[in-house]
Amino acid sequence: MRTIYLNNAFSSYPKTPNLYDNIFKYFTILESNRNFIEYIDEIKSMIEETRNLLCRLVNNKNSSNVIFTSNSTLAINMILKGILNKKDHVIVSSIENDVIMKPINSMIYSGLDISKIPCNESGQLDTTIIPKLINRHTKAIILSHVSNISGTILPLEEIGQICDKYNLFFIVDASQSIGTVEIDNEKLHADAIIFSGNKYLLGPEGIGGFIASDKLISNMSSISTINSQNYSNYMESINNNLELGTLNYMGIYGLNLALKFLLNIGIANIKLKTDELTSLFIKEVLNIGGLKIIGNKNIEDRSCIISLKLDSIKPIEIHEKLLGDGIYTGVGLFCNSSYNKLINTFPTGLLRLSFNYFNTLEDIIFTIDKLNTIIRNIS
Repeated sequence: MRTIYLNNAFSSYPKTPNLYDNIFKYFTILESNRNFIEYIDEIKSMIEETRNLLCRLVNNKNSSNVIFTSNSTLAINMILKGILNKKDHVIVSSIENDVIMKPINSMIYSGLDISKIPCNESGQLDTTIIPKLINRHTKAIILSHVSNISGTILPLEEIGQICDKYNLFFIVDASQSIGTVEIDNEKLHADAIIFSGNKYLLGPEGIGGFIASDKLISNMSSISTINSQNYSNYMESINNNLELGTLNYMGIYGLNLALKFLLNIGIANIKLKTDELTSLFIKEVLNIGGLKIIGNKNIEDRSCIISLKLDSIKPIEIHEKLLGDGIYTGVGLFCNSSYNKLINTFPTGLLRLSFNYFNTLEDIIFTIDKLNTIIRNIS
């Protein structure tokens, strides 16, 4: 049976070509032909190259401020708990995902204050409201670049200018955008760009992190003063206070391979490909009764993530029937209870489809045909 994977906002599939085979080959050769010192030196060189590749991807100058973690959730928690104190004030969107909101909500009990930028059902916000929310205790604006439900792309350049004007930290969760939407930090002026290696970066699971400004690094509390990766100073670096324990070398090497693949193609070309797929899907879905697309229909203002609200049908039913046809989608709340409550899909959730560079127009046409048939038969 034909298999079509459309759940890349959860984790990408397929990955960068031959990813796991190349990871295995690299470490097999490395460990068989090196003494310990040579092994560590090669690993250190590979890690620094990966930091540089990430900076190339987002046009960020300082590769020494790339911090690796096991995932983006840990990165977010490290940043927020590293810079925020009692009586600080932060600004988020009204539909921010739970990964950001959980650590913030936990700090409210300790005196943290929060304001929310109102968003409409498409996930859009009015940047002119933001200055009105800022007060003398405001420390940071924390936002997702792309909504994991609507796929809406926020106007980060405008928000970055506001943060510059009021000397605020600008924290951007780019987990759903990096690798599929162009990011230029020379224009955004973000103090942290948070990434997840296993989504649109097409890398392995278990690797994430953030790209930080000097200002953020100097203001973050040290995670550890003793780092177990410091083998007789072979792995000494300024990152040691924030990178706790031995890093995931295999994950970083897999990310290294994925970044080279993406940079070779170019993010602009990837966006053109996924825009074509997304445009076709939106056009065809609008002809199917009983379905509502959440988010902007304008392709320039959205990514390749599409969520569908279903009339009188539970999304899990459609998900299971599509799965029976070999089509893998996402279903549920997607760790975003606020957005689901706004659009009245809580607690049943939504059906989500998210494309990547390896999907084809034929995949979209086949999926639309099956979706149309399922809806017609249920109705």
